[in-house]
Amino acid sequence: MTKYPWTWAGACLSIFLSHSALACNNIEVLHAWVREPPPVAQVAAGYFTMKNKGGTQTSIERVESSCCASVAMHQTKVSGDRVRMSPMDKLVVPAHATSSFNPGGAHLMLIAPSRPLRHHETVDIKFYCAQGDPLIVEFEVVSAR
Repeated sequence: MTKYPWTWAGACLSIFLSHSALACNNIEVLHAWVREPPPVAQVAAGYFTMKNKGGTQTSIERVESSCCASVAMHQTKVSGDRVRMSPMDKLVVPAHATSSFNPGGAHLMLIAPSRPLRHHETVDIKFYCAQGDPLIVEFEVVSAR
């Protein structure tokens, strides 16, 4: 018998809480949409607002969807009169904070759609956090007009 049984139980609880604090269950995704691309386009762009309702930061490590070959997070950077897109390794959302992916800024790149994405359709996109189960979000395809 352990002399300090509550110490061991406390350590287990601490590990469990730190694991769940990093899970996607503290994340809420709002205003999720994809701009309808031209019919022959090989990429589409997705936007959303992500809210971390938890008390610790959450890290989105990767994003996937069965609608396309791959999904990548990108950041648009303006330097003088030049505009560049650069990939984001991950998205870190601080505790009780919000991060937005908007046109002209951060966005999802849906690469090589398996079929044309049309207005009023939806696509499911999975966000994988550092720990825990992925968060599946339904994105509405919105007309580019």
